[in-house]
Amino acid sequence: MMQQQGLPTLEQIKTVLLNTFSNNRAQQLEAENFLSQLRHVNGFCSSILQLVLQSQQENSQQALYIQQAGVIFLKNFITKNYDERGNFFGEEDSEPTEKLIPISAEDRQFLRENILKALVMSSTVIQSQLCVVLHTMICTDYPVNWVNLVDEIVNLLKSNDVRCVYAALLALDSLLKRYKTALEDHYRIVVNDIVSRTFDIVTGLFQYLLSQNTDEFAVMRKLIVKVIWSAFQNGVPQYYTLEVKEGKLDRFTKLMEMLLESYKIQVPPLNIDSVENPHWKVKKWIGHFGYRLLLTFSALEVRPNTSAEEAKIAEYFISQHAQKFLQIFLQLVQYNIKGSYVPYRIITLVFRYLDGCISNPDLYKSTIISNLKALIVETIFPYLYFSSGDKELWEFDPQEWIRIGYDLSEDLWNTRINAMGTLTTLLTTRRKDSFGIYLQYITEVLTNYANGTHVNPSLKDAVLYTIGNMSKLFSKSAMTKDKIEDLLLMFVFPEFTNTQQPYLRARACWALGRFSEISYKNPSTMNDGMKHVLNCLQDKQIPVRIQAGLTLSCLLNLENSIQQIRPILPQLLDVYMSIMNEMEHSTVVRSIELLVGAFAEEMEPFAVSICSRMSATYIRLLDEDDNDLDNAESDILMENCIQTILTLMQSFTSKPGVYRQLEPVILPLILKILENQEYGYDFVENAMDMLTYLTYYCENGMVSENCWSILPAIYEAFNGWAYDFIGYLVASLDNFISKNPQRFLQNPDHVTMVYHLCAKHLGKDAETVEKEAQGACKILSSMMQNCKGAIDSEIPKYLEMVMCQIDLAESPAFTVLLLEVVADAIIYNMELALSFIESKQFTVKLFSKWFQTLPKFMRVYDKKIAVIAFSNIIGYPNFSSLPQALQANVEYLVNASIRLLKEISELKKKLAEEKDKEEDDGDFEDDYDSEEEEYNNGGSTTDKQMTLTVDSLKHNPHLQKLVETLTSSSYDVQADEEIDEMEIFDSLLDKFDENVYFGKAMVSFSSSPSFQAIVAKLSNEDSNSLQQLMQASMQQ
Repeated sequence: MMQQQGLPTLEQIKTVLLNTFSNNRAQQLEAENFLSQLRHVNGFCSSILQLVLQSQQENSQQALYIQQAGVIFLKNFITKNYDERGNFFGEEDSEPTEKLIPISAEDRQFLRENILKALVMSSTVIQSQLCVVLHTMICTDYPVNWVNLVDEIVNLLKSNDVRCVYAALLALDSLLKRYKTALEDHYRIVVNDIVSRTFDIVTGLFQYLLSQNTDEFAVMRKLIVKVIWSAFQNGVPQYYTLEVKEGKLDRFTKLMEMLLESYKIQVPPLNIDSVENPHWKVKKWIGHFGYRLLLTFSALEVRPNTSAEEAKIAEYFISQHAQKFLQIFLQLVQYNIKGSYVPYRIITLVFRYLDGCISNPDLYKSTIISNLKALIVETIFPYLYFSSGDKELWEFDPQEWIRIGYDLSEDLWNTRINAMGTLTTLLTTRRKDSFGIYLQYITEVLTNYANGTHVNPSLKDAVLYTIGNMSKLFSKSAMTKDKIEDLLLMFVFPEFTNTQQPYLRARACWALGRFSEISYKNPSTMNDGMKHVLNCLQDKQIPVRIQAGLTLSCLLNLENSIQQIRPILPQLLDVYMSIMNEMEHSTVVRSIELLVGAFAEEMEPFAVSICSRMSATYIRLLDEDDNDLDNAESDILMENCIQTILTLMQSFTSKPGVYRQLEPVILPLILKILENQEYGYDFVENAMDMLTYLTYYCENGMVSENCWSILPAIYEAFNGWAYDFIGYLVASLDNFISKNPQRFLQNPDHVTMVYHLCAKHLGKDAETVEKEAQGACKILSSMMQNCKGAIDSEIPKYLEMVMCQIDLAESPAFTVLLLEVVADAIIYNMELALSFIESKQFTVKLFSKWFQTLPKFMRVYDKKIAVIAFSNIIGYPNFSSLPQALQANVEYLVNASIRLLKEISELKKKLAEEKDKEEDDGDFEDDYDSEEEEYNNGGSTTDKQMTLTVDSLKHNPHLQKLVETLTSSSYDVQADEEIDEMEIFDSLLDKFDENVYFGKAMVSFSSSPSFQAIVAKLSNEDSNSLQQLMQASMQQ
């Protein structure tokens, strides 16, 4: 097909649209490419819509193809390009993600004039696509550029043609949805205007639609309820509040009556079991709206800017209508309980509404309190039973039965979970009235079951389910806390040996796990419980085995549990791996992780097999073509696999040989993450945590060749998509540099790699984000401390980066790190560093900044590195060759060093005292004060705590401190209180005592003519201390 230079004819475009449905793949691709090229041509999108309108006059398959291809093109093109800001759905601050294709003013006008016409004539399938186009146009054009839109909708609403009315309702719904998250007052003014101009007609239409019970009328009723729902998104529209000022509530009363009447309309028998039946959808949306009103009006007093009229309507709804909604909702529940079909989402909405009524004091007193027993026994408990659907799923798809029970995405619409949530609300918020009634009922059920009077296993499962979910209440209530042990022995333990109902064996395991943290009077109770759970691990039924495995992880902290499990640990791990073969689920992996943590010292023989399994599962999920990026369970499972590996790696810090064994398993996993940008964002931190273990705890102190081999992949990732995550790279890269500097320097590309990585954050044209740039500073310091004498050519580059950023740095923490790069450069090669700084005429500016920032040097490490750098200058044998500015201001260097040494001494003393106090208290803190806050608040100690970013290192204090120091976006004083920063870096600075270093510098400087003048200005105390330092240094 020839490429068109201008706008093709309608007939040509028609042919192209038809070719997108061609069976010939080449012809199809050519047509799609042709459409893509024509997107830039003025008039093209108008031509597409014109063809759609024309084809709606025909009744043929070809016409349908043209409509489908045309509206899909329009939807994709308009949603991406209509808003010139890239603001596709009306968000004020969104940024375009790709270059937009301009749409001419003529095309926009044509679309505005004809989109509603197309909506009127389209089928339902086409309308759904056009509604997306319409909504995008509304978000951009209404009201400024589409002033007559509401008038067009009103005209269609007044039409006698049902197609026009339905299209008008679709357009009105799209228009009101535009403002569903717009809370500003000026947006509410727009909504009020739309509602006031349309709702008289909509109300009359709704009343008329109640007269017949056809599918067509039900579809229209559903759409009207959705329109009403959208109108009430941000409060009661003025259409209803204005009449309140006149003492009337007629409009709101009429609305409530119509909604109640609509809900009462019976669903016709045809397709009654279909969730897509429009009559059920009407009830679902009324359930949504009723619940929204209840929540909004119950919490109105805490909402800002609530008008007196809106408060009056809220009070009126709660007192006059809320109970009526509850009654008709509960009637539908009873209809379902008796065996008739009701979609589960509608039942779920009923329980949510009931939950809201229980929480509302007025509704609770007027509606709920007098019917508590019936509510618990006849409404809630029937949805907690082990149902026939559960039984079928258990028998034919046990993995799915387990998945549903633990899948977070199921919670929202699961009727059992929502019924239990309602019962929980009742028993916790109205405990005084309800808990005794509940206890009486479950005691009767359990006793009758135990006596054989009334044996209903499904009901017993429901009772145990409620008891387990209310374990905290049972543990605290005076009515039950002393009876839990007897309850377990009498009613739970017997089910471990129930051969007829395997689901009760699983429920017994689950219930025991829910009470794993209580104190038992008889130690043998939990010992026996542990034995039962261990036996269930060998059960023939998959769900029982899985539940037993999950319960076992809850019992690991119990006294004597470790002793019971240790002898069978190998077999237990085999069982868990077998369970994973049957069902890969996050809860199973989490159980393995807990087991690994509990038996850390015994895990060496199993390390490779466990890591291999976790890695394989993770990589499989990563590679699955049909893997849903929004699948919460897959995400949790992947995260748990990684955390299990990290938990395992924490166990072997005293056995570096194990890490070498794990490398063939771990390194491919790290590479997989680094090479997969789509998933890497979520897991790059984990990958670098694993690499930190492999490179820090390496055999013979040498990083293996296998680890060295992945450096190119690290560079490619962090120089590309992962450059924002450089903070996660610091610890592992420092290990590469410090463990074997000679090996690192063998490859010149490694040095170049470091420069490019850091320049992305610190260079002249870098888009610096200080949090990430701090990591780059730490890498530069590591290079200079570990590669002394080998990277002279890099020092000017490093200093150039500091000069680019030092005046731009906003946070004190970033400024300190930049100055410490300068300090490292001076320590590395003072002549080289100072001569370059002076050549840029930057000496005075840099050292002035340094002296100004010294009060922000908070840690021992900060102060020490400054002292050593200053000492290098002070004690330089050829002092007269230094830049004149430094010679003239050497007094400042001496005084600053003396002051810093005093601060170091005081801080070390304070740290030692706090360390002793912590040991006395036996209280080790995992969390550290935020150092960035410490710096930015001028150094005052705060009590604010922050959680370590590297969660996987919680239980390994030494490596925890390493990674915290190297990857934290900010330093902190509390971290230095816990550790001496100098012990973390295996650097040249470890060799030096700062007092001796400064003393020797002053001995060398004592021959200078200015020495005596400087010393004479010191206080007696400082002068004496200096003399002692000098004398002591000469003896070492």
